[in-house]
Amino acid sequence: MKALLVSNSSWNLLNFRMPLIQVLQEHSIEIQTAAPEDQWTETFKQKCNCTHHSLQHLAPRGNNPVQDLLLFFELYKLYKKSKPDLVFHFTVKPNIYGGLAARISGISYVAHLTGLGKAFLKKGFNSRLMLQLYRLGLKKAKEVIFHNEEDRDYFISNGVVRSIQTFIVPGSGIDIDHYRPHLKIHEKPFVFVYSGRILPEKGILELCEAASGLKLKYPDIKIVMIGSADEKLLERKWLEKFRFYCREGIVNWFGHQEDPREWLNQAHVFVLPSYREGKSKSLLEAMAMCLPVISTDVPGCRDLFREGAQGLLVPPGQVSSLQHAMEQMMLKGTEELRRMGMVNRRVVELKYSSVKVKQMYEEILFQQSEK
Repeated sequence: MKALLVSNSSWNLLNFRMPLIQVLQEHSIEIQTAAPEDQWTETFKQKCNCTHHSLQHLAPRGNNPVQDLLLFFELYKLYKKSKPDLVFHFTVKPNIYGGLAARISGISYVAHLTGLGKAFLKKGFNSRLMLQLYRLGLKKAKEVIFHNEEDRDYFISNGVVRSIQTFIVPGSGIDIDHYRPHLKIHEKPFVFVYSGRILPEKGILELCEAASGLKLKYPDIKIVMIGSADEKLLERKWLEKFRFYCREGIVNWFGHQEDPREWLNQAHVFVLPSYREGKSKSLLEAMAMCLPVISTDVPGCRDLFREGAQGLLVPPGQVSSLQHAMEQMMLKGTEELRRMGMVNRRVVELKYSSVKVKQMYEEILFQQSEK
């Protein structure tokens, strides 16, 4: 049997899809992958040890219909040439255009909705258009896998998928042996850390503004941010504001880091003020490292922890609420923060580890098909 995994980047395959790849390999399934070339392509190919196809027309955040039409034909030709028995689609455009290409090619495919993306943050023309495109792309999917129930229910209620098609997998899987904390008593200054892409929808400017207000009262605190920023895709005014906060020392941005553990170990609290997530891996990594968390009351974040016992929730986009939550965390004692972090670690071990995710894929893909 041959399986083909299609995503919008090699980085996505390397960082989020390895538990699924390992399950397929354990069943002696030949694996091929397809994604645009990026700086992680060679690393991924070495780790996966599989045939990789470079996609030329997949622009993850582009909105050029001609480019998307070329992507559809590129995927159709790839499917006809490689003749996979099953295709796994990840991220928006592979799910839509890859789904259409697989339907026309007569190939079985599995869709993964690991988050709904920027288009669904507001109701309007864009969200209605995306729903229609998803209806076309997911209509004949063998299975549609979501990372949270709210996204699944939204797609079912809007007639995009049928309930019988859908399954929930608890995220991309956290390697709990890799993300193991170095338990120690942190000294001053108090450190908040954010880990993730530098994007408007991650609440980056809200975090910067909250930090600015908090530093007026607590000038010694540190707000550390790690993650990549694709400056070609960011609006200039937004990027200028972010750079201002970096220049002024309000936040300390260290760019992309291959291993976030060093930075998480230095922190007292993890902060993720995102507008919406599928099942935030960066939040779960921080929880696995025994960090208390502050996040937003949105899908993919609020379902990961209990407010009060493990962290604090704030409304998305509200700077004053975020600043207040950060100050609340600072005023808690060391032992209380430690207890919150230990609970978070236990939750990840029980629900969100790579082992748990692999078990879920095993049930969906193999045990389900035997029933």
